[in-house]
Amino acid sequence: MSQSTSALSHDVQLTPHQGGLLSRSFLGVLLAQFLGTINDNVFRWFIVFVGGRTWDNEAQALSLGLFCFTLPYLLFVTMAGYLGDRFSKQKVIVFLKFLELPLMLLGIAGILMRNVPFLFFVVALTGCQCALFGPAKFGALPEVLRPDKLSAGNGVMGFATVIGTALGLVIAGILDDKSKINLADTVSLGQVKSEAIFLVTLAIIGWFCTLMI
Repeated sequence: MSQSTSALSHDVQLTPHQGGLLSRSFLGVLLAQFLGTINDNVFRWFIVFVGGRTWDNEAQALSLGLFCFTLPYLLFVTMAGYLGDRFSKQKVIVFLKFLELPLMLLGIAGILMRNVPFLFFVVALTGCQCALFGPAKFGALPEVLRPDKLSAGNGVMGFATVIGTALGLVIAGILDDKSKINLADTVSLGQVKSEAIFLVTLAIIGWFCTLMI
């Protein structure tokens, strides 16, 4: 009896960080996911718009963008699960969110280089980052939420993902309509200033949010 009581006490001591939907750790995961979803979709759709205009083939750019972003989910599903189990989920989340910043900078560089294939390669890299991020993100929820709040937390995360996806498409359209970049022509940094500021800023804010976990 004393052993079971001791074990129960030990379990409670291992999870003092579990809280509700307004807990610091859950908000960190939620904001990182929400901002990352917006950023990934803004970048992907912006590249699709630019690629379609440059190639004068919107359907081809749309298909390639979808392929590059979703293929990593099929290729890295096993590795993503391994990372979430092998290492601290918090550390995996922080590291993967940090990678978002150099990926966005690579995308801006690709636009300035006027290299459409390279841009879609970067889209594939962002797909890899998202694929690896998923299991760690959902695996962290039982560790930061009380059991009675887990279902609600999953629902909030799903809702944030849907809203972030929709917002990403809308914002990408607004940015593209403003710049109208065609990589067949010369592109200056000033033409992509708004996109660069937006993508880099959201990546940095998203990374800082992971430090709340």
